Amino acid sequence: MKPRRTACTIAIFILLAGCGPSAEQIATMTAAAWTPTPAPTPTATPIPYDLTVHIADEGGAPLTGASVVLLESGSDQPIQIDASGQYTWTNLQGSEANLSVSAPGYHPAVQPVTLERGSTEMALILQRDPLGLLAADACAPDEKLLYMEDFQSGQATGWRLTAGDPAAWSTMSQDDGNEIASISGIGGTQVELSAFVFDNAVWRLKVQATGADGDSFLNLKHFRAGGDTRYIFQWGVNPFLGVTRFDPKTASETRLSGSGFKAKTGNWYYLEISNYQGMIQAWVDGQKQIEVQDPVPLPPGTISIEGHISTDPNTAYHFDDISVCELSAPFTTSMFRPPAQ
Repeated sequence: MKPRRTACTIAIFILLAGCGPSAEQIATMTAAAWTPTPAPTPTATPIPYDLTVHIADEGGAPLTGASVVLLESGSDQPIQIDASGQYTWTNLQGSEANLSVSAPGYHPAVQPVTLERGSTEMALILQRDPLGLLAADACAPDEKLLYMEDFQSGQATGWRLTAGDPAAWSTMSQDDGNEIASISGIGGTQVELSAFVFDNAVWRLKVQATGADGDSFLNLKHFRAGGDTRYIFQWGVNPFLGVTRFDPKTASETRLSGSGFKAKTGNWYYLEISNYQGMIQAWVDGQKQIEVQDPVPLPPGTISIEGHISTDPNTAYHFDDISVCELSAPFTTSMFRPPAQ
């Protein structure tokens, strides 16, 4: 019986050996199991694109009043340049960009830019527009600039039509290339500076009336939420300069003061209309024409312009170089400069 048991044992061993890996395979598997896996090679992070722009005038002085737009930054909103005349964008997405720059009193500029990885710096010089309003000429040294518009872009940015024919309010180019805003056409037209509220401030602007029919109103502290309250300065070729207060609570206009000044058709005049704690003044070409104290001053409000033309299609009202400056004391300093002869 012993020989038979031995044979079975051998047969079983041979069967098992035939079903398993060979010695060479076992050696290979063992070596692979003990071979260390190489550490992954890190992917290099690309150096970002950064751009710093320096804006200056023709003399090299920083233009602190300039604004810039870089669409490739992901925003189309103008960014105000700081006191050093520069601004920096970081982590831009590509190597090509287009920079748009504007500043009051200067020609706007559009400059394509090719960026290198890392930091790219560039300087841009703006050319003076002799027909534009400089920020330095908009306010006196002790005043703070709140708003200005010279219409040189061909647009009346921020002004909203509130009454009348939309075609009656427009910008137009004069023979010398100067851009102005205009109210024309038979009827009544009113426009308002939207999204601005002023309290103690002086409003400066150039005004011209042509033709012989109608009048215009320059409305200071126009407060619609209060029911259209405002100080109304009457201006035109027919009426004398005067100021009234409109208060809807009484449904009437109260005349506060008048003046013997009357505009001449076709002439440009420099108006300065101010309010400081109820002290209301109106100056024409550097001369004070009206001063009156309102004992109950109106609340803060915006500014608006009206034109009323009855029958003469040749009558129009023109406006240019508008600025509003904050006052810290009663108005005393006129920015009128006689035109060069």
